[in-house]
Amino acid sequence: MILLGGPEDRRIWEYFTSTAFPPRWLVDEVLGLLDDAAEPLELAEVQRQVNLGQERLKQLLKVLDVEGAVRRVDGGYLRGDPGWVYDADRYRRVTAARRAEQAAMLEYLVTDGCLMAFLRRQLDDPELAGLDDPGGAACGRCQRCTGHAPPTTVRAELVAAATWFLRDQDVTLAPRRQWPAGAAVSSRTIPEVQRAEPGRALGEATDAGWGPLLADLLAHDQPLPQPVVDGLGRLLGRWGWEQLPSWVTFVPSRRRPRLVQDLAGQAGLLLGVPVHAVITRVRPGARPQGELANSFHQYANADGAFAVTGTAPGGPVLVVDDVRGSGWTLTTVAGLLRAAGAGPVHPLALLSGWPTSVDIGSRQGE
Repeated sequence: MILLGGPEDRRIWEYFTSTAFPPRWLVDEVLGLLDDAAEPLELAEVQRQVNLGQERLKQLLKVLDVEGAVRRVDGGYLRGDPGWVYDADRYRRVTAARRAEQAAMLEYLVTDGCLMAFLRRQLDDPELAGLDDPGGAACGRCQRCTGHAPPTTVRAELVAAATWFLRDQDVTLAPRRQWPAGAAVSSRTIPEVQRAEPGRALGEATDAGWGPLLADLLAHDQPLPQPVVDGLGRLLGRWGWEQLPSWVTFVPSRRRPRLVQDLAGQAGLLLGVPVHAVITRVRPGARPQGELANSFHQYANADGAFAVTGTAPGGPVLVVDDVRGSGWTLTTVAGLLRAAGAGPVHPLALLSGWPTSVDIGSRQGE
């Protein structure tokens, strides 16, 4: 058995640590909402008014239910014990204990001593209690005791082959087919004539192929480097179009305008079709989608934020964006393009999912 540690471990730990106990301001927001409610509130109604994803909101309400601050009843949630107090000190102690556990796991990766003895001490093995010489508890069988460790280097050609393989995996962007619960629409189903086609992304935020390179690229507003242009060409070449796009357009970016325009230009060159900048932001004060945590808020933020102000040519179109996160920007733009006379709309993004190296406050895109 080989333990492989990586930077993604810290992100996973940080996620679970940050979600174990909801912050006070968020608890106050939810409890204030329930205090003002004359009857039980369903999850969807709470979600409309609280900027939190469905699973995170369920977890928060579950914690508050266990704590007695809310009560789950038929029809939704009610305020629980009005005397309940947010126990910040207890939450801090539990968080500190979890961070100590994480530090011990990192120490395990680099310790020079016996690995089995290290684990036994972490598990409070009574046989090791008060033992002055930790070496006396050595197992004699682990890689530290025997000195026989697996190789830590890999041939460069194997790394290159693995990277090439990972970067040539298709990332499909499934089109949204329903409006979110609570949207002011006559039917939850998005009509086919307004939907985008299944799209593609060059990579995913969590993959080991494109993920790190694209996350770094998205931290700056710059033209695409050659490896990304090459990868884009391979992606477009294996797309398997029923009808090749006859033109390209793009979602104007506030944070990365140069990068997005270059992405559209490179796609146009590779496909041999023109680029038409027909999409305009008409609500510049709209928040970055990455700051919004649930589908209703993301939809409401994108709805009415764009317009087709140029002449939209007929025929299939490739519409590009830097990041496809919630999916609502491309869904909204696809509907606008179809209404303006465009044919099938094929979305293309550099990255699917929010880049993990970018702070949530600076996340932009879809």
